[in-house]
Amino acid sequence: MIDVVYVLGTGSRFKNHEIRFSLRSVEKHLQNVGNIWIVGEHHPQLTGVNFIPYPDKTKYPASNIMYKITRACEDQAISDNFLFVNDDHYLLQDFDAETFPYYYNGTIKEFIRMRGADQYTKQVGNTLKYLESKGLPTKFFDVHYPIIFNKFQFLDSVTPAIDWHTSPCVVKSLYANSLKIEGIKECDFKTDKAPPKSAKVFSTGTRVTSAIQRFLLEQFPNKSRYELRDF
Repeated sequence: MIDVVYVLGTGSRFKNHEIRFSLRSVEKHLQNVGNIWIVGEHHPQLTGVNFIPYPDKTKYPASNIMYKITRACEDQAISDNFLFVNDDHYLLQDFDAETFPYYYNGTIKEFIRMRGADQYTKQVGNTLKYLESKGLPTKFFDVHYPIIFNKFQFLDSVTPAIDWHTSPCVVKSLYANSLKIEGIKECDFKTDKAPPKSAKVFSTGTRVTSAIQRFLLEQFPNKSRYELRDF
């Protein structure tokens, strides 16, 4: 069994229900789960979850995520390998936490061409420059799927790689390519409507539409053991 780690910030437009339904999907579809950890904002409506308070340190979301994962890696109580899950990741098929696949979607260059210029693309570009400078692969692993991190490999390959206060990168692609993980190419489902039946995992946008709320309630109607009744 391995632990599951979430990192949370502030500013949910869905009244923090993302983590509620993500945990329901974990309980329904994920096997060999140890403890659940949340690094960042505390949610008093949850129970049976380990919280590590940790405020954001920079203006860059990617850097704040990296620092919170680093904090998890430094905690001896967390399993050496853990599954990192975002609060807006919802599992739709069964997985084993210990053998969760490494998913990617094309190359980093392809992602940059498709997305166009914005702040996130700049961070992806920083990642590409770093990986190319080291002669490493450049697959785009920052898709909306959970990923297994090894604490010691993360602290060795990601945390010290760059100046996270000035030139943030995207964490998953930096980690997986630094370790030359082959990965499995898969479609990435971030959507404001019900995902296709082929989706193994999907994620929502910043605004959770009524269509998505209905879908989540249909898929995960029952409270998980991690929810208090007055959530």
